[in-house]
Amino acid sequence: MPNSIPKLNLFARAMRAWDETLPYNAVHSIQINRELDPERIPMIVSRAIEQHSGLSYLPDKITIEHISPTGDIEEDLRSANESQLNQRFDRNHSEPFIRFFILPIDEENFILGLCYYHLIASADSICWLLESIVADYCETAIPHLDTRPEKRQSSYRWLLLKQAKFFFLWLAGASEFSKKVRAYSRLPRRHREGAKSRVATLSLSATQRAWIRDQTKQTGATFNDVVMGLALHSLAKHGPEQASHSRRNDLAVSSIVNIRQHFGPQKAGTFGLFLAVFSVSLPLKTIDSLGETFQRIHKQTDRIKKDRLYLRNLFYVSFGTFWRKFLSKEQQENLNLKSFPLAASITNFFVDRFQNHLFDLPVSNYWRSVSSSPATPLVISATTFKDCMHLNFIYNDAIYESEEVASIADGIAKAMDSL
Repeated sequence: MPNSIPKLNLFARAMRAWDETLPYNAVHSIQINRELDPERIPMIVSRAIEQHSGLSYLPDKITIEHISPTGDIEEDLRSANESQLNQRFDRNHSEPFIRFFILPIDEENFILGLCYYHLIASADSICWLLESIVADYCETAIPHLDTRPEKRQSSYRWLLLKQAKFFFLWLAGASEFSKKVRAYSRLPRRHREGAKSRVATLSLSATQRAWIRDQTKQTGATFNDVVMGLALHSLAKHGPEQASHSRRNDLAVSSIVNIRQHFGPQKAGTFGLFLAVFSVSLPLKTIDSLGETFQRIHKQTDRIKKDRLYLRNLFYVSFGTFWRKFLSKEQQENLNLKSFPLAASITNFFVDRFQNHLFDLPVSNYWRSVSSSPATPLVISATTFKDCMHLNFIYNDAIYESEEVASIADGIAKAMDSL
């Protein structure tokens, strides 16, 4: 059956524009503690997709890649993620916007990976889809989750109109925000034709996970604050040297946030895209003490949440998408690197913090990767599930070199081990 996507909302249109530079996909992978029966999976997957997304594909139209293990599961999974992120979905609707891969581990365990065109859904929607697939595969009854597809993506226009009481506050802060962005330092390299999204993974030990929890208690910072602080701290010490500029001396990272709650209870179980973004920054020369860094970031994010500045930023996302239409291909590819330069973007997914039943199913691990984009040349995807936490580093290989990303990841690991 032909593919079908509801009318795109503001953030999805931005993703579609980014997809013109690099394929803009996301990959979720789960370890299922059951014997692999590949013959059953296509039918189960087909049922789950139609139930949750409203997209209807016959089982023989579902793409499921079977990966032969090499004996190094971590490398096999990293390679599979990288391959999936760099395969652009056909926007002419001749194929589904969801595909799968299977990676056997042993006789009693295998990894099921799901890659999707990111503009169709947020991470929580994909987790519900995977939950349904696993429950069906394991023939396990789970409490009914009231999920349903959208006939069209939820309009951000009406959401923003509901925030009228914040408009004057946002308008008053526009000049300050513009001045702040002009201080963001630029990376020395630009996107080039043929560049790809590359993947590196850092799996945190129990001691490192406990360290993060301790930091949130000691500094008052949130988990997201700590991850952003670790990223800024390591980028300042191990990242590429920032382009020299007398005014641009701040290092900035963004954070992608799920805003489903602002659409009301009627969207609680809807399969769709509900995202916004905000950024924090610190002067490069002042990034030193980790504890102080976490507190300074928390001070910024506290105000961002209080004044809902992540919703204000949707206006900037919309304007950037509109402005791209008047630029050349080269100018489009480097627009964000020049006008809104971010060293990295943080996207956290706490599988254990929202309504799902994966904890009741034989699933023991969860990984997630999101493509790099013109807006975010380095994405740090932090995923927590049960006793596991992974940081996936996805980077544009024209802007970041593999050695630099390895040093950034190592810097984060050592920061957690040194205190």
